[in-house]
Amino acid sequence: MSWYTVFVSKQQKPKQAHHDLQAELERFKDLAARAQADVQNMRARLEREGQEHRKHALQEALRHFLPVVDFFQRAQKALPDHLKDHEWVKGFSSAMLAQEQFLASWGVKRMDVCGKPLDPEKCEVLATGKGKNNIVLEVFEDGYMLHDRILRPAKVKVGQDEA
Repeated sequence: MSWYTVFVSKQQKPKQAHHDLQAELERFKDLAARAQADVQNMRARLEREGQEHRKHALQEALRHFLPVVDFFQRAQKALPDHLKDHEWVKGFSSAMLAQEQFLASWGVKRMDVCGKPLDPEKCEVLATGKGKNNIVLEVFEDGYMLHDRILRPAKVKVGQDEA
C-alpha cells in the first residue's frame, strides 16, 4: 500500500493510517538498507576484480620480459674469457644486475631446481640422462616464481637410472 493511498482513503481511522504509514516507512528503510548493502557488495566485487586484472596484467608483462633476461644470460655464458675484463662487459653485467633487481622489486624470484628432486609443477622436462632418478641434472632455461605462483616453469634435464 502506498502513502498516497493511505492519505486518500477516507474510510481509515487515524490510528490505522499511522500504523500503515509506519509499516510503509519500515519497508522503505529495509529497501534502502538492502540497496546500500548491494552497493557496498558491488564496490567490493569491483575492487577484487580490479586487483585480479592488475595482477594478471603484471604477470603477462613480466612473462614477456623473461626472454630478454634469457638472452642476456645466454650472451654472458657465451662470452669468451679473454673479453671478461673489457669495460663494455662490465656495463653489460650492470644491465643484467639491473634486470635482476627490477624483477626482484616486483616479487619475481628465480627457481633453484638444479640438483633437487623433480617437481613437475615447477619444471618442464626436455631431456633425460645418466644420473639419480628424477633429480634435475641441468637447467636449460630458468624458471621463475611471482610471489607464490609459478610465472614460468624451468626447462630441465633429469636423471634416469640405467636399467
